[in-house]
Amino acid sequence: MNGENRQMFSRPFYSLEEFVDAISERFQCPVTIEDANHHLLAYSSHDEETDAARVSTIIGRRVPERVIHRFWKEGVIPTLNQSDEPLVIPKIGDIGLGNRVAISIRQNE
Repeated sequence: MNGENRQMFSRPFYSLEEFVDAISERFQCPVTIEDANHHLLAYSSHDEETDAARVSTIIGRRVPERVIHRFWKEGVIPTLNQSDEPLVIPKIGDIGLGNRVAISIRQNE
């Protein structure tokens, strides 16, 4: 992480919503935080051009099963489980997913 980003995120955040809004503001994109079981923890605002997978995740408070299954099939989840690096996920139109970048955040790391 570069110095500007490190400085921006080195302050205390009092809620996940505050944290997710700071990330969204910095990178100018919608942000969603989910737990290891794919349950929604926090999400930022988004514009009217958001994809169906994000809307379904927010409404259902969980990543849709069709997305989870596809991520396992495509190797997305195993890659995220083994890496600390951001993972670019290209659009998968048949499940309503737009382009994404996913990053695993692990407790105590």
